[in-house]
Amino acid sequence: MRKLFKSLWRDESGNFGIFGAMSTTALLGVSALAIETNVLYGNQASLQSALDAATLAAASGDEANYNRVGLEVFDLALGLDNVQNKSVQITREGDFLVGVAEGNIETYFGGILSPSNIDVRAVTRVGFSREVGGESQTETGSACIITLSNNNGLTVQGGDLNAPNCEVHVHGKVNYNGGNIDTKNLCIAGNNFGNNNAGLSSSEYETNCDVEQDPYVDRAFETSGGPCDYFNFNLDNVSSTTFEPGTYCSGLNVNGDTDIHFEPGVYYIKQGGWNINGGNWTGEGVTFVFEGGNIQFNSNFGGAVMSAPTEGDFEGMFMVDVRNTHQYQLNSGNRLDIAGAIYMPERRFVYNSGSQTNTGTNIGGKFNFVVEDMHINGGSSLNIEPGEFTPGTPVSESGSGNGQGVSDGDGSNTTRVASSEGVPYLVR
Repeated sequence: MRKLFKSLWRDESGNFGIFGAMSTTALLGVSALAIETNVLYGNQASLQSALDAATLAAASGDEANYNRVGLEVFDLALGLDNVQNKSVQITREGDFLVGVAEGNIETYFGGILSPSNIDVRAVTRVGFSREVGGESQTETGSACIITLSNNNGLTVQGGDLNAPNCEVHVHGKVNYNGGNIDTKNLCIAGNNFGNNNAGLSSSEYETNCDVEQDPYVDRAFETSGGPCDYFNFNLDNVSSTTFEPGTYCSGLNVNGDTDIHFEPGVYYIKQGGWNINGGNWTGEGVTFVFEGGNIQFNSNFGGAVMSAPTEGDFEGMFMVDVRNTHQYQLNSGNRLDIAGAIYMPERRFVYNSGSQTNTGTNIGGKFNFVVEDMHINGGSSLNIEPGEFTPGTPVSESGSGNGQGVSDGDGSNTTRVASSEGVPYLVR
């Protein structure tokens, strides 16, 4: 095909031949570019998958062998002859391993419509969970949930609060009227349990406890997105759509079974809140900053699988507001899988019948859920797995500790292997 393309490009015989060649050349040119683009994307995806597998493999071994192990696994997983001058560098950056792979690809129509070679590059981050050998490595006194109200801090009324590997710190009182509370420690600032009708054992909570203060109080979040990019945004009965970062004014209303994908970035919600009556949400590297209004997911909402950014000003933050006394409400039948912190220190969170929220972090360390107060009502559940949960996939067993299935570069699933630092998991 390359020879045919070149011969048509150089054909100068006759007027009809010129025009015919020009039209044919244009069509072939478009086709060639499409082929070139598909090949490039395919190779880029293969490069990324191979690097993911290489960095995960390196993370399971000793630091002295990071690059040797990484390169061996990378070459095995890549298996592409057209990627030249390959290099893999795996380095330690704080709590993460960062893998960088580079190379260049000989283009199919090199020298005609595109350069002869195109450089490709991929980056992967791997973190370590806090669970090794089945024993929790959560720091003593480290809270994954903090309610700041001095009054009704936590009410569990027929729902489930599952946070077995971390502490829950309550500045106000706890009301327990049935359901399940399972925490590493329920730490209550006051000297009594506000209401313990369900009879939680005194060994499962601590009063007059030294509760943690607001961990983000000194962190300067940018809470204004500037002029409105979108105004009075209503989405009705659209099968699917993609949202872009920006400033959304006068709220967001969604009706109907709509699949919404959020591109990475910061979404400022100003002069209104959310009223969600259907659909399914996905997105990685997303932060929502609210400046007013209720947040309400109603019974027809299908669910969300989303994660916070792993870098930048909002690193690790999924939802943020600092001066908002409106309510967050998740109603029956909804499921949210979230990786990233929620910081809404003046907002009440209400989980109603049948709703399920699974939270964790995709950037290592602990999960922080900082709100005014929290109500977990009949049939609903809030499940916290700090440093261990990756959204959208069930946790599976791995040796003596818990692990999470990850792609090994060829589309199949492998199991995390615990290193001396913890269980490595893919961040990217």
